[in-house]
Amino acid sequence: MSIIDLVGYVAGLSTAGSLVPQIFRILRTTRSADQLSIAFLVIQGVAIGLWLVYGLRFGQAQAFQYAQIAAIGPVLILVCLTVRFGNRSSRDAALGITVILGLPLTAQMAELPTAQVGWVAVTATTTALVPQVLRLRAVSNSNEISGWFMAIFAARLSLWFIYGVSLGNTFLWAAQVVTAPTLLYLVILVARRRRATRHQGLPPPPIRSRVGAV
Repeated sequence: MSIIDLVGYVAGLSTAGSLVPQIFRILRTTRSADQLSIAFLVIQGVAIGLWLVYGLRFGQAQAFQYAQIAAIGPVLILVCLTVRFGNRSSRDAALGITVILGLPLTAQMAELPTAQVGWVAVTATTTALVPQVLRLRAVSNSNEISGWFMAIFAARLSLWFIYGVSLGNTFLWAAQVVTAPTLLYLVILVARRRRATRHQGLPPPPIRSRVGAV
């Protein structure tokens, strides 16, 4: 196994594992998902599915393909948790899961050009975090967002960037570069909210706080 292949497999693990800390955060700590954006999860799921289609079309290494397949599971679980522990309806989850699974399948069956699939995958990747940022800006607390989720997400961007550069795949490395500033802003926003909460001595928000969905 070459170093590039190893980087690809580790990047794949980080893709599949980046959302796992958020799942544990909801189930074991906060028992709430009001601060998690279902739009973020849907766009993230679509991006993962499109990258899988792109990888199959472009003949990417197995590490790349396995990563996208493994990452779909945590996304679908979190969509369901936003209904169980957040202020969303089951119809939101059903629609989200349909979009996550339907769009990539449609792109594959429609035999869209590989370049078009790549561009849409890049767009979905780079915009996925925007709804999550908007969601947090609409609430006064960020205690439900896992710090490990953001840390592994950052590692994921770095690893896929290295992998994309090593393969000479502009679509892959450019998507990580454009996504990085949004992730950095999210980290800063979460840190500021938590620091403000500690300074004010505010208790954690109610588990079923009523805030609008993004």
